[in-house]
Amino acid sequence: MADFAAQAPPTSVTKSPAPSVGADSPYHSIVQDAQSGLMEKVQADVGHVVHALEAIWNEVGYSGEERRLQMDKLSDELTQTLRAKLAQEVEVRDVFKKDIQAKIAECEMLARSVDDDGTGSLPEGLDVSRLRLSHGLMKLEEEQAKLEAATQSRRDEFQSVWVALKASSEKLGDALDADCAEVGRADLTKARLLRFRKALEASTQLEAERRNRLESLQKSTTALEKELDDVSDAPVVEGAELASARIDQAQARLQALKDEKAARLAKLASLGEDISRLWQRLGVDEARQIEFRDAVKHGGLRGVTFEFGEKELASLRAELCSRCGDLTNKARAKIDGLWDELQTPEGVRKAFAPRWDEVSERTEAFLALHEAEVSRLEARREQLQPLLKLVEKREELLLERTALHSLQKDAGRLLRRGPGAAAERKYENEAMRRVKQLPKLTERLYEKLVEWEESEPPVLYKGTRYLDKMARDKQEAAAERAAHLAAKRQAQTARKERLAEMTNQNSTGL
Repeated sequence: MADFAAQAPPTSVTKSPAPSVGADSPYHSIVQDAQSGLMEKVQADVGHVVHALEAIWNEVGYSGEERRLQMDKLSDELTQTLRAKLAQEVEVRDVFKKDIQAKIAECEMLARSVDDDGTGSLPEGLDVSRLRLSHGLMKLEEEQAKLEAATQSRRDEFQSVWVALKASSEKLGDALDADCAEVGRADLTKARLLRFRKALEASTQLEAERRNRLESLQKSTTALEKELDDVSDAPVVEGAELASARIDQAQARLQALKDEKAARLAKLASLGEDISRLWQRLGVDEARQIEFRDAVKHGGLRGVTFEFGEKELASLRAELCSRCGDLTNKARAKIDGLWDELQTPEGVRKAFAPRWDEVSERTEAFLALHEAEVSRLEARREQLQPLLKLVEKREELLLERTALHSLQKDAGRLLRRGPGAAAERKYENEAMRRVKQLPKLTERLYEKLVEWEESEPPVLYKGTRYLDKMARDKQEAAAERAAHLAAKRQAQTARKERLAEMTNQNSTGL
């Protein structure tokens, strides 16, 4: 037994609560009594076994050395049995210690998981260093149960938010952030719960935005499909109902329809321009144009509209081809009228060779030459209209000035009486006011004509360059003023001579 005590293994490998040992233990007397009984029983059993073994060895005939070895072996086996029991109890004690450490760690984790103010304070019940291991473990289990109950409501709050967040995330086809991927147990603070709720709010808002966006895109797409009579199917997108890929696909589909609409609008505009141009060239009556517009006005951008348009365009082109000669003659007549209206010189007229070509085939290209000349002349007439109006206004004022001068030469008009004389006087006053505008009008017209001739051919009036006529008018007006002044001076001289003669006669008579 002394050897056993000397060879006993260490009784502790980890720091643990230190219960009282030896005489300080309340159970020491029980152990002492049990030890005494055990020693007596072991001693009796050893004595009985040794006595029996000795009889057997005598019968077998073991030598003294063999008997000594057998006794050593018996002693070793007894020691091993006692050591095994000790090791077993040490293991039980270590399990208690390990369980206590685990419980402490678990309780600390639970306490910190709801540490909303971040102080890191722990429950006082976690200190079991003064308790025996079994009692300490029981107390920790009680503390853990309390903490579990305290955190369960918080965990339930987290779980309800997380379930909604996960469902929303699945609809969006987006992965949850690492912080919100699972509720866990380590962090159940209000701050983290607030992050969960904000994440749910953001996800719900994004869900609503995507749903509204999808509905808007689908509504616009449906309207365009109806407008374009487009029945082509869009590719099916797998995945979440509100995934960004669905938005992208819907946007792509809508954009494709918008592009198609733009292309059709451009084609329709081009088709309309071609038809309108041919209507104008062919002189199509308004009734036929209205009939065509009524036929296509409900077609919109659908294929039937383009079918009508292409059919009308083909019909007009065929008609144009058959009427080239007649249309060319009409264009020539219009050219002649515009030449006359613009007072185009003969040399300029002759410069337009197609007008005088009577042998060329009356093709569409030949007709186009005449139509282009008509357009050019009409554009020139349009450009000249402001100038021509000023020219007409000036000529009217020149005529009125001439008439006014003729009227004013009649000195007897001032002596006439009656309604006719009053009307004549009124006309004279109004004519004088109008004629006063002539200098400013002439100056303004001169500036515009000079500016015009910097880039355009001269403006003609009765076959004459109007700037030249204005120069002659100026010379004639100057000559007329000079003649008027000379006549006035001559009259004054004659009057002076008559006065002098009368004065001399009066002097002689005296």
